[in-house]
Amino acid sequence: MKMTASLAALLALVVVVKLDAGGDKDFKALQGTWLLVSAEQNGKEMPADMLKTAKLIIKGNKHFVSIGGEKCDGTHTLDATTKPKSIDSIDGDRKMLGIYELTKGTFKVCFAEPGKDRPKEFTGKEGSGCFVHVWKRAKSTKK
Repeated sequence: MKMTASLAALLALVVVVKLDAGGDKDFKALQGTWLLVSAEQNGKEMPADMLKTAKLIIKGNKHFVSIGGEKCDGTHTLDATTKPKSIDSIDGDRKMLGIYELTKGTFKVCFAEPGKDRPKEFTGKEGSGCFVHVWKRAKSTKK
């Protein structure tokens, strides 16, 4: 029993450390609607007409993506204690490991293909097996 209580206390401490290290701040900052401004996969950039159709909505730990009429919904977790910061995304039965960068009004992500190791850098160049998306916060229409 003592081992279980100690383990629970350690896990609680790890969660607090992650939140104090920016995870909670990033989680809150991601909430809302984002528009895709650039995307690259396997050395190819997404065409401008496709970029214009892309939207990402984040509510809590859920994300809703639509690009060119295709939709994808899922959940994500952040870990701001890693360098670079890490993100895991689960869409249906597909889990992807990635990294992210969040700066004022910009959300940059790089994901490996499902089943591949987490990327170490932001690259979608040919042969990397990764894709990079750069999202800008949508301007609010509230007055």
